[in-house]
Amino acid sequence: MVAAEVRKLAERAQESTAQIQGLVTEIQAYTQTTVLASEAGTREAGRGVEVAGTASTALDRIAQMVDPTTTAVSEISVATRQQRAASEQVVQAMSQVAAMSQEFAAESRQTSASAEEITELASDFSAAIDRFDVSGATAPVQPRPGEAPAGRIAQERSN
Repeated sequence: MVAAEVRKLAERAQESTAQIQGLVTEIQAYTQTTVLASEAGTREAGRGVEVAGTASTALDRIAQMVDPTTTAVSEISVATRQQRAASEQVVQAMSQVAAMSQEFAAESRQTSASAEEITELASDFSAAIDRFDVSGATAPVQPRPGEAPAGRIAQERSN
């Protein structure tokens, strides 16, 4: 009976050893899977670090470009204000030129009318002089037919 007991114990030890060996194999498989997953995670983390580095470099470049862009925008704003002020001055100057041109035109029309009036008066004066006989005769010269008497010039000047 002792031999049977030893055999049973040996069988149980053998079964336990087989179970332990199965467990060890299973643990090794899980460990291998974990190692592979860790390696994949490490590779992904490395890629993430690379992407983060690239993003950081891109952000640094953007930050470097922001300062000159901000300066350029400020300069454009100042130039735009200056151009607006200059345009307003040009508009004012053009308005003054237009007003002066209108005044000049009115004065030119008045001068032209005055010149016509002087021409007419000179013509009337010349006609009046022609009516006088300067050869020594004392008889007054009669106005020509259709002509106004010499007193007309004096009347026109009083008007």
